[in-house]
Order: sequence, then structure tokens, then C-alpha cells
Amino acid sequence: KYSGKVVFGKINVDENPDITARFGVMGIPTIIIFKDGKEVARLVGAHPQELIERKLSVFLNQ
Repeated sequence: KYSGKVVFGKINVDENPDITARFGVMGIPTIIIFKDGKEVARLVGAHPQELIERKLSVFLNQ
């Protein structure tokens, strides 16, 4: 659905504490949305897929 539009990555916070600290991850799961290399949105905690897709669509349609 998002092929060629979005890159998804997954980080293990226990194995990557430096990245966790750099991005200020305080809860799991954390979804950080970047556009042009800058953070534009953040979701912390479990959220329904619909909400995540709505957040993504805001930035994909800009």
C-alpha cells in the first residue's frame, strides 16, 4: 500500500539505547514520522491501524 512512498524501520530499544535516547523514545511502541529528514509527528503507545494511516495520509498528501 505504501511501497515507494514510505520507508518503515524498526529499532530494538534494548539493543540500541543510543538511538532510543537520541530520539527521546519514552514509551513502547513509538512511531515517529519523518518528512524531509525532520520529525513531523509522533505516536506513543498502541493505536488502531486507522489512526496511524490517517496520520500518514496527512503527510503523504502534502
